[in-house]
Parts: sequence; structure tokens; C-alpha cells
Amino acid sequence: MVTPMNFDHPAVVIANNIREFLRIALMDSGLFYMEYGSKGDYLEQQSENMDGYVESDEERENRRIVRERLEKELQLPEINDPYTYSAKVRAERAKRILVPTEDLLGVTNVNPLDAGRKHITIELDEYIGKKELKAFLSNATYASKLALIRDYYLHLETYVYYEKGIEETIVQEMRDMGLQDELARMNANRYRD
Repeated sequence: MVTPMNFDHPAVVIANNIREFLRIALMDSGLFYMEYGSKGDYLEQQSENMDGYVESDEERENRRIVRERLEKELQLPEINDPYTYSAKVRAERAKRILVPTEDLLGVTNVNPLDAGRKHITIELDEYIGKKELKAFLSNATYASKLALIRDYYLHLETYVYYEKGIEETIVQEMRDMGLQDELARMNANRYRD
């Protein structure tokens, strides 16, 4: 799930696929915007949220219609406990991360060219030097480059690099990697005066 206004963690793993995501949305959309320290906290919040709120007949009927249509058209899977399911999905993804990223999603892509190579990282901040960046890119695995690009995108509008050519170097690497769709999305999302 992507929440652009959550600047520290704009992306959170909720489910393995869109069907599971929609099932959770129908069961408890609170999992999308609330953070819970444990299942006990989750259950406590659930009971507190139910106190005092009475769903109108119209709201209840609208939810029923939406739920039935989604279930019929998309064959949504059964999920008995959305909190435990979502926590399990996040834990499983965490185990598959090859290279960590600042947004906590990490890179899980396995590239055959990376076999036997060590994944490295570099701190991408305002002070990164062009020479340091180029040295990193020349030795980095595909997964390590993807991690750098994700961190770059996370700070697209916040960092002003002190050395010229940083952004151009990253963009050129993205072109060299064939990431045309990603470049198009990045350019479409850039803030413009």
C-alpha cells in the first residue's frame, strides 16, 4: 500500500496480491492506516473503535453490495484473521529482502547476473559525491542498484545534492538498466512550479 504523505514509510506491505488486499479492505480497512504493536493492541483498538459508532442502514447496505460484487467478480480468498495474515506477509517479505532500502520494503528481485556476488549499499544523501556514486554503480549488483534507485526516488523532492551531476548519473543508470517505465513515473511525479 502506498501512502505518499507518510514521508518516513510511504509504502507498506499489506498482502501478497490485489485480491488478498481487497479481502482485507472489506474486513478491516483500519489495518491500512493504523499501526499496532501487537495482536492484543489490535484487538483492543477494534473494540474501542466499535464503541459509540453505529453504522446506518444505508452504509451497511452499500458495504454489502460492494462486498458481494467484489467477491463475485474477483473470487476473493478467505482470510480469517487479517491482522495475523498481514503480519505474516510482512515477515515473509522481510526474509526475502536481498538489499535493504530506507522505505523498509527492500529489494527482493533476484537477477541471474548477481549470482555469487555480494550485494553492497551506499548512503544516498545530500553529500554523496559523483566519483563515489560512479564507483558504487560500477561494482554494484542489479539488486543493489535497484535499492539505490528506490532510495533516490524516496528523496526525489527533499535532497539537493551538493555536487552537480548526481541526479543525472542515477537517471543515466536507470536508462542503461532499461527502466523506462520507472523514469516516466518519476518524471510524472516530480513537483513542478
